[in-house]
Formats: sequence, C-alpha cells, structure tokens
Amino acid sequence: MEGGVGIQYQRAHKKSRKWLYDACTDNRKNIKMQNKRTFPFYMVVILCLMYLPGCRENASGEEKVADLVLYNAFVYPVSGDPIENGGVVIRDGKILAIGKSQDILQTWKDKAKETLDC
Repeated sequence: MEGGVGIQYQRAHKKSRKWLYDACTDNRKNIKMQNKRTFPFYMVVILCLMYLPGCRENASGEEKVADLVLYNAFVYPVSGDPIENGGVVIRDGKILAIGKSQDILQTWKDKAKETLDC
C-alpha cells in the first residue's frame, strides 16, 4: 500500500505542478497581449507631448523687436557673396537677420525701435 500512496502523491503533485505552470503561462500571454496593444498608444501619447512645446511660435511670450534696422547698405556676410542694397537687423548688439533691403523692411520696419538708411 505504501507504494500506491507514493504513486498517487506523485501523480497529484505532477498535476498540480502542470496546473500551476499552465496558469502562469496563461497570465504571461495575457500580459504580453496587453503590452502589444497598449505600447503603440503610449508611444503616440509620449511623442505628442514631446512635440507640443515646440509648436508655440513665440515660446518666451515677448514679441520680436529690433533695436536697429540698417537698410540700403552694402552688406558683407561671413558666408556667401556681398549683398548690394542689403539690410541688417540688430537687437541687443547681435545680428538677427540680413538680406535684401525690401525683405528686411517688409518684415522688420514696424518692429524696429530705430531705422537707418545707409
């Protein structure tokens, strides 16, 4: 009888181990399926949140204002050919833009504190 009890115990133990293994693998499959479904959604949300701050046109809240606009000048840029009848925009001692006088005046004349015809 002892052999019979041992065999019955082994069979019962084997069944319980198999049941436990099956239960764990089913849970793993469910978790993997949930991750496969939700991962793309969360990636889209994260990318949108990263992109939104860059969408604001003027993030600092201050309007672009130039201290000085020089126009009808002969401009020698660091790179490229000299610009005849060119313009330069300066704010806080730094050059903001250079180009043809017409383009510079269209963009910056109303936003400049001072303009100077060269």
